[in-house]
Amino acid sequence: RINIKYITEKTACYPNFIQFCCAKLIESERIRKEREITREDIDKVIRSHEFCEHMIDVYLFNLDDQSKLLLYLMMACFDKKIGTIITNRLAYNKISINYISKRDKYVMDNKFTPFQLHRLLEIYGIILNDKELAHLMNKLVLATIFKHEPESTLYSFVLPDLPFILGKHFEVELTAVSLLERISEIFPH
Repeated sequence: RINIKYITEKTACYPNFIQFCCAKLIESERIRKEREITREDIDKVIRSHEFCEHMIDVYLFNLDDQSKLLLYLMMACFDKKIGTIITNRLAYNKISINYISKRDKYVMDNKFTPFQLHRLLEIYGIILNDKELAHLMNKLVLATIFKHEPESTLYSFVLPDLPFILGKHFEVELTAVSLLERISEIFPH
């Protein structure tokens, strides 16, 4: 039962992802032979290239270009080593280790505010008013990529591992660059 709960957590309860994960698990000869699934088995599937590709094909297929641009910018700024999104890498790197707490303003934790996303977009020349940003955030909530934290202004990823999963996909940065090249078309003002 613990592994069932772990699978649903890692797949954010998406039936499609649960089915894919379970299908890949039962393909394992060891699992079929021993009839036991470990957490390591589940992690291996979740971290696999196949799962990442499946997720991108299914999860991100219906996003419009504005939503994709914001999400892909977040992923392109994701630092796998420290497990967080750095909104302004140049400014972050300029701050010496002696003033590490000043780096916090450039870091987006697992829970983030619309203001942090606003700052990220501004760095790339995308200026949205509060209403436009709220609309964009709502699209990502409806697409079940973001969730709004109850009783707060914070948002988080529905699937907490999404930055790690998408961060492995080599096309994320390329797509972000491609979308940035079409920025005036995607965000006309």
